Amino acid sequence: MIIRQLISAYSYSIYQWLFFFFLYSLIGWVWETLYVSIMEKKFENRGFMKGPFLPIYGAGAITILLFTLPVRHKPVLVFILGMMGATLLELITGIIMEKMFKVKYWDYANEKINYKGHISLRSSILWGVVALGMMYGFHKPIEDAVIKIPTKIINPIVMVVFVVIAADFATSFKAALDLRDFLIQFEKIKDELLKLQKKAALFENKAVTALLKRNPGAISKEYAQALVQYKDLFIQTIKSKIDDTIEKITEDKSITETDEKSE
Repeated sequence: MIIRQLISAYSYSIYQWLFFFFLYSLIGWVWETLYVSIMEKKFENRGFMKGPFLPIYGAGAITILLFTLPVRHKPVLVFILGMMGATLLELITGIIMEKMFKVKYWDYANEKINYKGHISLRSSILWGVVALGMMYGFHKPIEDAVIKIPTKIINPIVMVVFVVIAADFATSFKAALDLRDFLIQFEKIKDELLKLQKKAALFENKAVTALLKRNPGAISKEYAQALVQYKDLFIQTIKSKIDDTIEKITEDKSITETDEKSE
């Protein structure tokens, strides 16, 4: 009986599942882009990809459906399971993307109850509310409309959208990897600058001690000259490191673009 209920709950075809994923990814992009653009008072294209899709919303919607369809007539379970499923997805996705790209694409660190900025109590509760809204609100008319679309129409649409999104994802993925490489180089520069700073502080202490022992009256003039020399050396070192990093990233990008053209 339970198995039969589960099978009937997941009655969508693979193309219908994909259609829901694309549709909710689009709805999520529209919602978040409008919200952030209004808050920032300028257009802000949200998300990982260049096109009007936020896959985390599509994946969240699919996860909620998978967790809640078998209990769609039990609101309390819909809220709890929808909240748990979407929160788990958000946590795993956030950790993987930060590990891969060295960037957080969302951050709840400023909220009172959160876990490493990936998830928060507020966002989890909102996911539960979204699950209720889906099951008892907007998903039903969407479901009815999608089911009525003939297979010979929905299948080609899904395939075309899939190709477009896949191409967009591949381009965005490469751009994210380039950004990651830049951030790694930047971290190396920062570490080297911290080492230089420690050496400079040591040099400064030794210089002051030596000058005080030799001629306390000459401390102002000689110490000032030493600081000017150190400042020039420090600025020159920073500029050299930044120029080397930009040149390396530019060379790597040129090589990649040349390889792509040759292919």
